[in-house]
Amino acid sequence: MSQVAQSQTVQTVVTPVLQRVARVNLLPSEIEEARRLRRTQAGLAAGLGVVVLAVAGVYALQVQSKNHAADELAATKTDTVRLQAQQAKYADVPRTIAAIDAAETARSTAMANDVEWFRTLNNFSLTLPKNVWFTNVSLALSGSGSTAAAPAAPTGGTTSAAPTTPAAPATPSSPAANAPATGIGVLTVQGSALDHPDVATWLDVLARQPGMSDAYFSTSARAKVGTKTIVNFVSTATITSDALSHRYDRKQG
Repeated sequence: MSQVAQSQTVQTVVTPVLQRVARVNLLPSEIEEARRLRRTQAGLAAGLGVVVLAVAGVYALQVQSKNHAADELAATKTDTVRLQAQQAKYADVPRTIAAIDAAETARSTAMANDVEWFRTLNNFSLTLPKNVWFTNVSLALSGSGSTAAAPAAPTGGTTSAAPTTPAAPATPSSPAANAPATGIGVLTVQGSALDHPDVATWLDVLARQPGMSDAYFSTSARAKVGTKTIVNFVSTATITSDALSHRYDRKQG
């Protein structure tokens, strides 16, 4: 048999034998247990270290938060002491504010029906027809008990102010008798005109005045003034809420 054949035969016999050889751990079991114990202890130590670091971080945050809260509490106490010291100085402020509020409320209530009559009379003087003049102007507000009467000098006509002799006496009506059902008051104007169309013109002018409505006449009659014939009239209009000045209304807010 050749050497090559013998070598192949030896390898064929040895290989299965080597494959069947078992590994034998000759170390004592105590050593292996000790190794596993050390690995376990190392893992536990690492985990414990992480937990300790986390607890330390949380504790540090709690301490910092506590110190911050203590500082805020001290500052608040200081402000409280300072404000309490100043409280006596402003003790009368609420009473003063209440007194001012009561005074403003009383003024607003008392002047709720305030009308700037000078504006009304000025408007009359600017818009009065040329053939009409007043002898008396009476203004009264409903429920206020106030009445303003303004005798008016003859205006707009060429007739003298001599006493008249009426052909049919005009009967002036009181504001209460002529007051319409609505409005805040009544305006009564007594006057004279050259003719009845002039009275109608005056009623048109009166109806267009701000704060006036329902203009009408209660009497209109011819009368003699010397050699001339004129018309004496009594006109009435309702004073509406548009005439209120609102000067004393309380401001909101």
